[in-house]
Amino acid sequence: MIFHSRIALILGACLTLGANAHAADAPATENKPQAGSYATLEGLQQTALEYSPLIGAERLSVSAAQARQLIARAYPNPNLEALSGNSRLRPSGADNGRAREYTVTQPLEWPDARSARIASADASLDATQFGTALLINDVLSGVRLRAFEWMIRQEEIRNLQDSLQLLEQMRQRVFVRVDTGEAAKSDLIRADAELLSMRAKLSAARANANSVRLLLSEVVGTPLPDDLTIQTPARMKADMGEALQKLKTLEDTNPELKQRRREVAASRLRYDEQVALRKPTVRLQAKRQTELDQSLNQLGFAIDVPIFDRRTGQVRQAKAEADKSELMLQARRHALTQQASSAYARLEAAQRQVEALETGVLKQAQAALAVAEAAYRYGERGILDTLDAQRVLRAVLADLAQARLEALTSSTELDRLAGVYANAYLAFPTDKE
Repeated sequence: MIFHSRIALILGACLTLGANAHAADAPATENKPQAGSYATLEGLQQTALEYSPLIGAERLSVSAAQARQLIARAYPNPNLEALSGNSRLRPSGADNGRAREYTVTQPLEWPDARSARIASADASLDATQFGTALLINDVLSGVRLRAFEWMIRQEEIRNLQDSLQLLEQMRQRVFVRVDTGEAAKSDLIRADAELLSMRAKLSAARANANSVRLLLSEVVGTPLPDDLTIQTPARMKADMGEALQKLKTLEDTNPELKQRRREVAASRLRYDEQVALRKPTVRLQAKRQTELDQSLNQLGFAIDVPIFDRRTGQVRQAKAEADKSELMLQARRHALTQQASSAYARLEAAQRQVEALETGVLKQAQAALAVAEAAYRYGERGILDTLDAQRVLRAVLADLAQARLEALTSSTELDRLAGVYANAYLAFPTDKE
């Protein structure tokens, strides 16, 4: 059946993807990142597909929906009755013997009720498949978000390490000048205080990065090494044209909206089934009765006439659930559209901020620090000017790292809403209206 083949497509796509990822990462012995080795975003995503318990549990939901589909297609079983007993005639001296009776009853289904039930199960299976795509989409986007945050935190650590190295060199120069009497001892005190503050900031940055690594390990579903290093993708900057296209086609690509549309279809079909079940239930009967000197064959039917129970409650319940699913679809469509618009706006603003910092402010801060260091070296300025210039540069670098993280986060959020990761990893059935 076509719906069974969809499950095979899902599992086959995941297995094929796992084989391709293993072949692409030839230096590694397995998909899980090893200590001292480099990990890629694609490798981490593949690891999440294989080891995430959430994805594994969701795939079992597809198996359950497939089983419900088989239940919906099953025909009602016939009922067989067999009776046997003694037969005695009233007149004395008459022959006695055994009497037997066999009855077969076959319930019949109305075609419209059966077709509605099967179509509802098919739609429910599709909805479950899209639910699996939605979960995989969320997990893989979560992997990218945490991986990007890890890379930004590592960049912050490198910037702080560079600043610490500059401070240590400056402190050594200050010590020499103080020792030779060219500078006041207060300069050395300021340099030591700044050095202690920088070491504390570096320690805090490492702790924050470790927390991000643990969160990434939780999303991936397997422990990651302490010295994990993620290779920087060749393309870190989002294409605003592609982002705008994703925003425009959101309703056609978002897996949650696909899932909810199938749920609406399934609930409408369940309502049709309940309406069709209002018809009288018909059972076909065949009976054979044998006695001493005669046999009787009968063929007929039995009807349950819906006089007192018109299934009013079941019909109203199904109608309410169908209307509720329709309203939930409209609410989620509006909410997801607003989320995508907000993500696009944040991405646009973050991209502008990154460009402004990289092309202007950062270069100015670096030039100001170089001038301040040269002036201090020749005794034209005090140490406070140099320390202030270093603080300004660190603040600019921190702002730049935060802007890059905001751009990457917004781009990943827009990709998640557009269903990019689900569409990339699963061969899913075409959404049907």
